Amino acid sequence: MMPQSRHFAIGLVFSVLLLGGCQKISVWMTQATQKPGSPAGQPQARSSESPGVDDAPERASLAQRNAELLQEIYRVVLVMNPSSPAAFGNWLDSMNQGATLEGIYNGFTRSDFQRSLESNPKTTADPKVIGVFSQELSELLLEFPVIPELEAADSKPFQNIEPPGIGDLRKSSDGVSYSGSTQESFKPFAKSGASALTPRPDLPVLRGRVGALFAGSSIFTMKRVLGEWGLRVLALRLEESPERMRDWYADFAARASKKGVDFGLGLRNESSREFHRKWAEQASDDQIRWEVLNRLHRILNAVQGLSPRS
Repeated sequence: MMPQSRHFAIGLVFSVLLLGGCQKISVWMTQATQKPGSPAGQPQARSSESPGVDDAPERASLAQRNAELLQEIYRVVLVMNPSSPAAFGNWLDSMNQGATLEGIYNGFTRSDFQRSLESNPKTTADPKVIGVFSQELSELLLEFPVIPELEAADSKPFQNIEPPGIGDLRKSSDGVSYSGSTQESFKPFAKSGASALTPRPDLPVLRGRVGALFAGSSIFTMKRVLGEWGLRVLALRLEESPERMRDWYADFAARASKKGVDFGLGLRNESSREFHRKWAEQASDDQIRWEVLNRLHRILNAVQGLSPRS
């Protein structure tokens, strides 16, 4: 049973966010960066069995940042406002306890609710979305030394909510589940036996293949697929080095700013690559992951004309 004080605290945060009209995600962008000298990708929250009084402001600040980010994930990924304080609180608990951004994101995109969105004929993507989606996905696929092969199943609603034995799945009351799964549950980048000597298609050819494969797919399927491949590219670059990942992010963010899409914050709309590279230098790996996912989802949301519903 959730303690009454926690019920009140979560309800208060939930009410403040919704009554405010929009999330103050600038806190995530400007105050959630790493402390100087901290290792890249390490969470700043400290867990303690007996947190002291001095930890209270830091924990409160962390909870506020996570709540603002969580609201944005609802609005950008599922295109809805959170409606259940209890479900919102469960998600917030997971984040405050150190759940990774990727785990939270996978929980949203591999949930029963997400599958219902992808299976709904009313969510079929507008034809003009296919061109934008094909361009974005093709650019991501071309980042790999061996072009990943997509299959017909990739364009269909996601079926396996959680692969057996991977992650901790807890269903929340709004139909969205939290999953601890990471890229372990993604299929390989390329089929076994693929040869690096296989001729690489150029962008227009690859874009045509992707467009033909995803014709008639749900906009939510496209959003999920695009997000997954965005995460894979980040993982690929991070394997090379943290600096290489941040270089790629800066190029991506600067290029995305030219698409005429509002990414939810003036800082995100900045067109200067140098600005984004300096920001990424102080940002955690999870912050960078969300900034990529946020842009990919908002690009398709804008073309489809999607906006959050209550």
